[in-house]
Amino acid sequence: MLMETLREWPKLPSYVPRVGELVLFVRSLAPDESLGWDKDTWRVLAGREWADKPRWEAGVITQMPTEAITDDDLKGVSIGKEHNVV
Repeated sequence: MLMETLREWPKLPSYVPRVGELVLFVRSLAPDESLGWDKDTWRVLAGREWADKPRWEAGVITQMPTEAITDDDLKGVSIGKEHNVV
């Protein structure tokens, strides 16, 4: 099972969480907020304005997603899905 999993990982897009990975995440953002990838500050982008720095948390992936995910899931919960990967 482990070898099969390790063979499959390189085939997955980079945004798909993998069991055992250490990840950084922001637990919640307002509906009009998104993460702005300013490498110097990692601030929240609220509409067209920069907001405060988000509270980053770290976690370990313990299971694979129960629903198929796409890169759209990185922006929020997609329509018709019950869970979010962000």
